[in-house]
Amino acid sequence: MRRSAGAIRKNAPWRTVAGEVIAVARKELLEFRRQPGVLLLVVLGPFLVLAAFGIGYRNEELSLRTIFVGPADSPYEEAIDRYTEAIDDYVVPVAFTTDLFAATDDLVADRTDLIVVLPPDVALAIEEGRRSEIAVIHNSIDPIERIGIEFAAEVAVRELNATVVTATLDTLLDGVNELDRAGGILTPALLDLEEAVANGDDAGSAIAVLELQRALDEIEPAIQFSVGTALSPSDESDPEDDRSGGSATLGAVSDRLASLPSDPTEDDLAGLEESVLELEAAIEQLLTYDAELLARPFDGDAESLVRESVSAEDHVAPGATALLVQHLAVSLAALSLVRDERRGVMNAYRIGPTTVVSVLLGKLIALSAVAGAAAILLMSLQVGVLDIPLRGSWIAAVGLLGGLVIASSALGLLIAAVFRSELFASQAAMISLLVALFFSGFLLDLDRILEPIRFIGLLVPATPAVDGLRSVQLRGDTIDQSTIGTLIVQAAAGLAGATALISHRWRSGS
Repeated sequence: MRRSAGAIRKNAPWRTVAGEVIAVARKELLEFRRQPGVLLLVVLGPFLVLAAFGIGYRNEELSLRTIFVGPADSPYEEAIDRYTEAIDDYVVPVAFTTDLFAATDDLVADRTDLIVVLPPDVALAIEEGRRSEIAVIHNSIDPIERIGIEFAAEVAVRELNATVVTATLDTLLDGVNELDRAGGILTPALLDLEEAVANGDDAGSAIAVLELQRALDEIEPAIQFSVGTALSPSDESDPEDDRSGGSATLGAVSDRLASLPSDPTEDDLAGLEESVLELEAAIEQLLTYDAELLARPFDGDAESLVRESVSAEDHVAPGATALLVQHLAVSLAALSLVRDERRGVMNAYRIGPTTVVSVLLGKLIALSAVAGAAAILLMSLQVGVLDIPLRGSWIAAVGLLGGLVIASSALGLLIAAVFRSELFASQAAMISLLVALFFSGFLLDLDRILEPIRFIGLLVPATPAVDGLRSVQLRGDTIDQSTIGTLIVQAAAGLAGATALISHRWRSGS
């Protein structure tokens, strides 16, 4: 009596199952041997895409073409020419005009990237104690580019402010150099006063006091404007005095000079002499200030734990590899199974003594081998031809690629088990690529996606592979256990789902 195919499959020994798996895998590999052009496309296609990106990408600073708009006969145009070097890392001046509408037309026509509208009456605003606003206009709709434009514009305005402050302080400090001459006559005038007092010369004393007061009057404007505006630390010795640094010292000299009696003694002059010496020391300190340092007292130095530099091409390549390999493996597996359904091969497997597990494992092994070979060759071309770094070990990289292609092939088999049409299967494979594009961390950091939504990325193998390949290639890390665990779970789930669906169809005869 002839047993049913189901009974034969149920009682098949493992040795028979292994033979079935090998036979199915051999059949899949023979399919590729008959179409060598497919193998060429599988390997060269993804590489050529990455090569085109690497060659065409401009890895340069964001320098924005900028039109400045300001009032006629203003000093802006000359100032922009003067400070171009200070801001050209962020904006490149194209023109200066008074016509905002013409500048807007240039912006709409993409002849410029930015319009900077400079305010009128800056001097009046400063006198009134308010800031003048610089308007920055752009025409970008790309949110990432908008962030870059707004950041570059803000940094450029700050740099322009610092440059203007530097020039202003330079002018002030040039004027303060005159203090050296004026300060130099304080001590001689004080000595003349002391000599007149010692000789009892009231007329000489009065003349010396006037000479000393004249020197103080000459010093006072620069002291009040320079030292009194935080160019020196505040004097905390007298909390009642809101004057600071040299300004407070100048005030002390003036107060002591005003409080001298008409017939001063040597004891009266002792405090005055001490204050004059302090004032001259403050003037000497003031003359050591550097305008550039005052305007830009800090330097930024960002350091990364990753000592080797990572270019944009380097950062994109591992993620692009993961997406391309996933799409390749998913498409090969899905279309292979759907094609066998259409040709009646799966029906032949069902009638013959072949288990669903044997068929799917055979396909998984063969297609994973093809996709894995293509993935390894793709990475080799990246490292050898495009000079993409591989700072970790080849063993770790190959291990990750192996897990990726197996999990992706299992996903492709699941897609084919659900959608039995080539059209639906190919579209589902494309949707899996879109899921990987948006939820794998390739485009955006996953931390920017709300936590319940970001788990959509776990539906596709590229999500753990993107971060894993970047860590191995760019950081030189080893394989993270959670990454391998996730790929194993995805592969097992895909294979189990496809097995359950096809087994149900075989049992129901559909």
